[in-house]
Amino acid sequence: MTAPDNAMALGRADQAAQANFERDDLSSPMSACPAREAELFVVPARYALAEMNPEHACVKPGYTLKSQPMAVRRLRQGYLYLWHGEGPLRRFGVGQNGCLTEQDLDAGHEPVEEGTLAGLALNKHQDAWLMYADMPLTTEFWQQLTEPGTRQQRMRRIALPQVAQQLQATHCPALADAPQLIAELMPGIRDQVLASDHHNKGDQYRAVADIIGKQAASNPTPENIKAYVDAMHRAREREDAAGRHPEAAQSPPGVWSADAWDVPAAEAWLDQATRQANGLYGIFAVVDDHLGVLRDLNQAQATVNQRHEDWEAENGHKALLAGFINSLIQEDGAEVASQLSYRYMDRDLLLTADQGEAMLQAQRDLQPLLARETAINQHYRHQAGHAAADNLIADIRRQEQAILAPLRELLPSDISDIEGQLHDLVMAYRADKARNMTDSKSGHQVPERVRLEEMNAWIAEVADTHHQWLAERREQIHADQRQALPLHRQALWYTDYDNVGHCELLSKLALDSLGMLCSTGPGVAIATNLLRSPHPDLPFSLLTTGFSPTLVNFLDGAGRANNIQDALTAPTGDAARELLAGLVAAGKLDWLNSLSGAAATEHPLNLTIARLSAALVSLLEEHLKGLSTLPAMSIEQFPKPIQALFLRIRATTQDFVFEKARDGLRLAGENARKLNAWALETGKRVQRGLRPNVINGINRYGGVLPVVALLLNGANLYQLTLRDQGREHDGVRFAEHASAYLFTFAALSAATAMAWDARGKIEFQRGWFKAPTITLMGFTTGFFAGFASIAGLIKLGLEMQREDAYWTADHWARLGREGAMSGLMGMQAGLGSYATWMVITSQWTTAQAVRWFSLRMVPVGWLVLLVEGLYFAWDKWLKDSEMQLFLEQCCWGRARRWADSPEQRGKELQALLTLLFKPQLQAEGLNRVEHGSSEGIFIAGYQAKELHLTLPGADPERTLLYLCLANIDGHTPRDYTPAFLASLRSEWLPAQQGMGLRLSGKPPIAVGNWELRVRYHSPLAMGVGVLEEETNELIIGGANGMRYLIRADRVTEHLSADGKLPSDDLPDHEVKPTLLTPKERP
Repeated sequence: MTAPDNAMALGRADQAAQANFERDDLSSPMSACPAREAELFVVPARYALAEMNPEHACVKPGYTLKSQPMAVRRLRQGYLYLWHGEGPLRRFGVGQNGCLTEQDLDAGHEPVEEGTLAGLALNKHQDAWLMYADMPLTTEFWQQLTEPGTRQQRMRRIALPQVAQQLQATHCPALADAPQLIAELMPGIRDQVLASDHHNKGDQYRAVADIIGKQAASNPTPENIKAYVDAMHRAREREDAAGRHPEAAQSPPGVWSADAWDVPAAEAWLDQATRQANGLYGIFAVVDDHLGVLRDLNQAQATVNQRHEDWEAENGHKALLAGFINSLIQEDGAEVASQLSYRYMDRDLLLTADQGEAMLQAQRDLQPLLARETAINQHYRHQAGHAAADNLIADIRRQEQAILAPLRELLPSDISDIEGQLHDLVMAYRADKARNMTDSKSGHQVPERVRLEEMNAWIAEVADTHHQWLAERREQIHADQRQALPLHRQALWYTDYDNVGHCELLSKLALDSLGMLCSTGPGVAIATNLLRSPHPDLPFSLLTTGFSPTLVNFLDGAGRANNIQDALTAPTGDAARELLAGLVAAGKLDWLNSLSGAAATEHPLNLTIARLSAALVSLLEEHLKGLSTLPAMSIEQFPKPIQALFLRIRATTQDFVFEKARDGLRLAGENARKLNAWALETGKRVQRGLRPNVINGINRYGGVLPVVALLLNGANLYQLTLRDQGREHDGVRFAEHASAYLFTFAALSAATAMAWDARGKIEFQRGWFKAPTITLMGFTTGFFAGFASIAGLIKLGLEMQREDAYWTADHWARLGREGAMSGLMGMQAGLGSYATWMVITSQWTTAQAVRWFSLRMVPVGWLVLLVEGLYFAWDKWLKDSEMQLFLEQCCWGRARRWADSPEQRGKELQALLTLLFKPQLQAEGLNRVEHGSSEGIFIAGYQAKELHLTLPGADPERTLLYLCLANIDGHTPRDYTPAFLASLRSEWLPAQQGMGLRLSGKPPIAVGNWELRVRYHSPLAMGVGVLEEETNELIIGGANGMRYLIRADRVTEHLSADGKLPSDDLPDHEVKPTLLTPKERP
């Protein structure tokens, strides 16, 4: 047997021997009283949040929380004050291990890392009084605790005589009941904590046990053996617990606690208390820790937020797409209200979501009546006669009026003249939603493209479950915060606002207690109520004053507005500093000064105010709403907490400048600009944009079509050359150009054959070479056209490589067309070459060759016509719309394109944003005339007269847009954006074209070639509050935005994968809201 095995055996024997020691039978009347000694051993503890209710008669926290039960835990690091019997008052520092170290009453803030006393031996015949504090009491306040009245009000009475008789009392449960009282050690909870600890640190525990085992094997001393036995016992205990609670890895107990749950530390504290009791009867003395409760609730809110963020990271993408898909098929009152308000903006119509929902419900109620009216007119009228039918229709009209009457009361009274139009629009809206649920090509074909059953099941089982849990959990925490936040009044009654040490600790306590409060709307309301009325008895309400109640008293004084306004608007901050110096102590003023500057941005007080900024904004809105008239003094437009913040900032910060403005004070300076950035508003409007459908021309052989084909292909080649000036040529563009050249040559060959045939030239002869023109040109036409189609296939293949090789029906149609055309053109070339060869070798005459070739080209021609006709029909009537394609390819689609990786999710989201909000650019052409010919004026070309940029979903106040317009002179880009912006004008999009803005401007100079870059931030991303200017995923089109090449009046989109443009190095120019604001309403 090895040394470690011997050690394990010895350990088990030791435990068995200890288990056989005799104990007193407390149930026996002859047993000794456990509290028979003159002293009791009192172990201070605190009430704190837990996972289970201890259900012990002596555990009475004083209030019940909704989010978590309350139980007993070790004291937090801080200070404990004790009065026993006739005194004196004693002070103990509480270490991080929950144990005590006695300190002098007048000592300063001296945090204890590790205390030595788990409890105190106290005479059982006299009551004791305990109070826990987060900061040391100054002399003024601790002396108050020597008075009996103050002790009864501020301290917890420990009824030791009652414990001596009954072995317990309220707030004084027996130490032996610890496993049922301590939050971490409760039955079942301790097991889960160990399981979670094993999931996180199991390998570390096993490695430590192995090291200790090697030490025990090499040096088998009793100490090493015991250490190895304990290490193995701990490791095995955690392994067993992890097997029983595999779910603990995801939801560990106490994860919401500001002080981490530590079972070994709690057991060590309890073991130390048992040892130090040394035979004395032990009890807990449980005190209130209201700030500890607030810290746990704040951490619980942070944990909920983090869990929601983790859920969003895992499932938010699916939820976003599911919500978007449902918006295509589900009726929504808010959407109706938004569309109608936009359409009738000129009437100042502003409908609410409830009004929109009422209009939808009215239409649902009217639908059976309309169906019944149709049936009467189509069938019943012919059977029963007009009179009977008219009576029925009159009854239907009365029912319709009964349905519409409540709606009329709900809607604005001044829209009676457009009431019928509103109902028609709502009916059309509902028809669109219904059409999207059918297989109609004019709709989105949602059931055909999307796995609706699976998506709806996921929404019900995953998304709705999570959001229900989130809402309930947040509601519980907010209710607890509303209940517990006022308790900080009695928890911090000893605060000395002139004591810099107290102010520092208050700042940290405020951050730990309030830091996450404004992360939700209800939390903002709680913070607003707290800050609304600063009071010295509520330290956290004095945040904006820098914990200076004298400043609050000054602001409450009559006639102070002039003094404050003068101090704020003075050229320097001396007046504000002088004013503040008269209100606070010198040391406190120095502390307030230390809160300014870049180095203090991470100070807990500044961080707390920053995180509560939403409450300050709410407070300002509330104050302004309550003002019936504009005050004479600008400073009176601000509530008292914000006045105090302004005054403190002006007195302590150098780079803030307060200026008088027409409606109030205005801040300037670098810090002010950072402060103003907090108030950035984001937009919420989402509207689908329109995208053009480009149809490629086709080439037919025979008749006059060769001439037309030559002209079209020549023009296409010219446009390609003009379009791609200055662009990098990759494989796709090279294949596209090659195909265009080859098709032009094929068209030229066909036109040449037609011209020779029209002149009666049926043979081509040069010296000894003689060949029929029809067969020879048929060969060259087929040759060039065949290779042009092959170039088209190469282009398609290169495009698929660039698009991650995802094939759609459109790609397969293109593949079929190009493949068929290359085969047919190859067949034509083969037929022409064979017939020509037979004539050259004198095996056939020209007439024979022409007849043979023409006969066999008939089916080839019909096949060409069939292929082109089928592709044209596909492209015109059967091709999927971009929305249909996206629905089919998204994460809920039936032919999923993007994977679950973050990169692929980003591409899918970018595809959706581009589909919804892609800007559209149109160039209005103008003839450009030049003088230089003796015959007078001639047209030399075109220039863009005006550019029209459509921004779907844009709003003047909530749109972030950057433009760059450049002219390329050779290879040198020249920036003309400022001149272009000077001519820019804005107008609302007509309601028939969607919701958004259209910007129009004139190019500054008369040239034909321009490049425009549009960096349009996603309204969807801005609407959910995730706008970050440097995040490329939030810009429509990606990092470079949308880039357009303008050649006269022809606009070409330059995709991100198309390479770099010369203008990419030019800076962007922000389009200010003033330029985005339309002068007229639609």
